[in-house]
Amino acid sequence: MKTPLAILLLLFRFASAQETIAVIEFEGISISQNEDKSLTKQEKENPKKYVSVGFLDHKTGFSFVGFARTLKQTEKHEIFVGGGTLIAMLTTSLGWKYYFNNAPFHAYSVLAIHGISGMGGLGLAPFVSLGIEKHLIKKLYFNLGVNSLIRVYSSRQADFVVFPAININMRY
Repeated sequence: MKTPLAILLLLFRFASAQETIAVIEFEGISISQNEDKSLTKQEKENPKKYVSVGFLDHKTGFSFVGFARTLKQTEKHEIFVGGGTLIAMLTTSLGWKYYFNNAPFHAYSVLAIHGISGMGGLGLAPFVSLGIEKHLIKKLYFNLGVNSLIRVYSSRQADFVVFPAININMRY
């Protein structure tokens, strides 16, 4: 009798937690005015979702189209998870983004671990990116930078790969 009761209690707690996440996730869409007032200025100004289109990306690495979700954000720090696709490659990422300044052009650095799946096989690779971003209009941003990746092999020495990144992204 205790096991079904414990499972029921856990399911109830899980369902309750999902409601709280939904309020944060939709930030201002279909919520009451009292709930909207309780959102902090930072929660309203820092969107959680990110879609990029362009030649490679500072969050998802080897991708023409990428999606990232911010898990935690402060004024200068951001923890994210993401994924992207290149013609014959998929990448997943988990990383940290640091903003150096709050000027018209925001300088940033990204440290991440990327899971890469492609025609050459599967692998994990440390990833570093440096760049600048410019807020264009409403939700659109332009990013320009340099990405580097360390490709580790079991049969030979590791490769240090450096490549440019230029893209336009939408945050919502």
